[in-house]
Parts: sequence; structure tokens; C-alpha cells
Amino acid sequence: MIISVVIILMLELPGLIKSRVWRELAVFCGLLIIGIAYGIIHIFKLGILNPTKLTQYVIEPIFKAVDNMLK
Repeated sequence: MIISVVIILMLELPGLIKSRVWRELAVFCGLLIIGIAYGIIHIFKLGILNPTKLTQYVIEPIFKAVDNMLK
């Protein structure tokens, strides 16, 4: 995983810095950090809430309420 991250950084960072797109660079780094954290959690099997279950937990009550309104 570390090798993959280093390769991605070597390919992407010089172009972003040269183009001076600072916001895009910040978003890129933020998403890369989230990906690294998720990868480490997955590799070490630390257990994390599945994003699908989280979405289901948030959206399901809304769908039930709408369904009850339409009945």
C-alpha cells in the first residue's frame, strides 16, 4: 500500500504544484489521506462501519416516512 501511495504522489503532485491549483491539491491530499486511513483499517482488520450500512441507517427512516405518507 505504501508503494502505491508513493507512486500516486510521484505521478500527481508535480503536475498539481506546477499548475498551481491549490484547491485541487488540497482535495487530492484530503481524499488520499482518507483512502490511506481506510486502507490501513482494512489491512489490519480493525473493523469500521461499512459505508453502505451507514447510508442505509440514515436513509431508511426517510424512505419509511415517505412510504407511510403515500399509503
